[in-house]
Amino acid sequence: GASLFLLNPNGIVFGPNARLDIGGSFLGSTADSVVFQDGSVFSATEANAPPLLTISVPIGLQFNENSGTIRAIGSGYTLERDENFAFAVHSDANLRVSPGNTLALLGGEVSVEGGRIGTVAGHLELGSVMDGSASLIPGSGGWTFGYDLASSLGNVRIARGLVEAIAPGGGSIQVRGRQVSLTDGGLILIQNQSPTPSGGIVIRATELLESIGQDPTQPMTFGESPIRRTGSGIVTQALLGSVGNIDISTQSLVLTGGRGIISIGFNAPASHIVARASQSISLQPNPNNLQEPTLLGSFTFGSGKTGDITVSTENLTILGGSSFAATTLGSGDSGDVRIDAQSIEVVGISEDLVTSGISAGTVNQGNAGDVTINTGRLVVRDGGRVDSSSVAAGNAGSVTVNASELVEISGTVPGSINPSLLISSANLLDESLRELLGLPPLPSGASGNLTVNTPQLRVTDGALVNVGNDGTGDGGRLSINADSIILNDRGGIAASTQSGEGGNISLHVTDLQLRNGGQITAEAGGTGNGGNITLNTKTIALLENSRITANATEGAGGNIQITTQGLFASGDSPITASSQFGVNGNITITNPEVDPSSSLVNFSQEPLDPGEQVATGCQWTADSEFIATGRGGVPANPNRPLATHRTWSDVRDLSEFRGETVEGVSVPVETPKPLVEATGWIVREDGVVELVADAGAPQSGNFGASECDPSARSN
Repeated sequence: GASLFLLNPNGIVFGPNARLDIGGSFLGSTADSVVFQDGSVFSATEANAPPLLTISVPIGLQFNENSGTIRAIGSGYTLERDENFAFAVHSDANLRVSPGNTLALLGGEVSVEGGRIGTVAGHLELGSVMDGSASLIPGSGGWTFGYDLASSLGNVRIARGLVEAIAPGGGSIQVRGRQVSLTDGGLILIQNQSPTPSGGIVIRATELLESIGQDPTQPMTFGESPIRRTGSGIVTQALLGSVGNIDISTQSLVLTGGRGIISIGFNAPASHIVARASQSISLQPNPNNLQEPTLLGSFTFGSGKTGDITVSTENLTILGGSSFAATTLGSGDSGDVRIDAQSIEVVGISEDLVTSGISAGTVNQGNAGDVTINTGRLVVRDGGRVDSSSVAAGNAGSVTVNASELVEISGTVPGSINPSLLISSANLLDESLRELLGLPPLPSGASGNLTVNTPQLRVTDGALVNVGNDGTGDGGRLSINADSIILNDRGGIAASTQSGEGGNISLHVTDLQLRNGGQITAEAGGTGNGGNITLNTKTIALLENSRITANATEGAGGNIQITTQGLFASGDSPITASSQFGVNGNITITNPEVDPSSSLVNFSQEPLDPGEQVATGCQWTADSEFIATGRGGVPANPNRPLATHRTWSDVRDLSEFRGETVEGVSVPVETPKPLVEATGWIVREDGVVELVADAGAPQSGNFGASECDPSARSN
């Protein structure tokens, strides 16, 4: 059908009773003019413009500096969730176009206030242009739009409103603006109800994208019972066919309370989520209701795989039970989570004890995905967690953390012993949660692997780095490369199991400190063998009731291999690899091999003349010199008075102080006898040995130095 363009630079308002009944696409805009492919222009502001009759294709919209606002007003909507977590919407759409077409609202500001705007297997566009132009590109599914020539963008706001593509074939949605906000239950939703692949959701906000709060007037129902108010957010659901990516690019992304950003798969894979924020991403609970944490996650309830989550930003903050999560609750596998950020903080829990986290997990038969974090600093505290875990039959994935500055895992859930975690493990949930989720008594999946590369790793105040297994499976492999590892105040590194084989721990570190109950353990319960612990480090401090253990119950104890230059251990801090009923393991502590040739010094091949190594005294009758080297200097002459190095001299004219001349008195001066070097000795009658000089030897007056006979030199 033909497309309808509605232009009003002063603004457009669609009331609660507004309806569209056209066979083609619809464009409502507050632009001043439409530019056509043949160069002609239709102006909505020039009263004297010549009449336009053309069959050319429109290619652009021109906006002035005072573009008006577009408003879509309605009474909101009700969202119902069935037993399979699929959403059903109860509300009539204010604006909707026929299948395969485009519905676009482009104005200076765009506001959806309780209204519902929809498309069926078509495209939906919300764009805010304050000044400049937007390009129009025709296609088989209607129109697409470009904003490269827009010199200034405005704001797009969705409050209690719904922007949706709920239909067989889904559709695609794009939102462009300076600031894009979803408040009070504002929702962007694509639901694909057919096997045909659907498009995705693209949001570009040059400054801010925020999703805040829930609709205080509209509950979300589960069957007949309302369970939670409708939260603001961005959601895709792949019921039968796939849905394209959720693709977000902004300066700052803020998700507060509400629903957040979620993709859900059933028998089709869930959407991938890609979020890029040049400054920051923040997930936090509703400050007015701390039981409303926020999600950025992908989930599957069927055979489809969850989507991958890829996030890049400068600073990432996850607080109060909010989380990044890729989780399978069906037979499909979980996707991967990858985060690139200079600084990451994962802190605390919600009021109903939901932990803040970054996770890829499985609650059913599907396997968990991998978690990869590249950062400068990673801080997890007060019960927060970073994990790829299993609580059922599926296997846990791998966790890799590359931190250029620091990894710090500290503390526990406030008021409990539940630790902050960096883990890839199989966990046993609380009995009430197992019953709610229909889980087996014990998880049977295997733990994954965990790798940490960082200059500093600190695990303190009861926190834990873990690849253990609380079920029947084996522990994982834990590898850490660091300059410094500090395990303090019950902080630990573990690869322990309840009944499977203990995991293996490998640490390559310069300085390893375990203090105040710090521990490294690869213990195994039941018939499992203890894991192996390999420590390569320059120094180890094992103090204050800390321990390194690879014990077992019925199986064999593990092996502990320590290579270090120095092990400093207190008597209350054991290293053990024992078994209660089986064979003990081995403990080997070695120093690194030293190359003896590294300390050898190359000497000259020319022999030395011994005669040149013996000094003779200086003669006052010949040219001589005396050189003293080293720190000792020249010793003082015992026959002369000690003198300071600093002297004082009165340089005044003595004639001014002379009175009567007094005839001087001659004082006889006794010439000291020169010292003579002893060349022999005699024994006096009283038995005393006296050193004497040979009467025939020449004497000298140089303080005991004499011409030495080379034949009389001693060795």
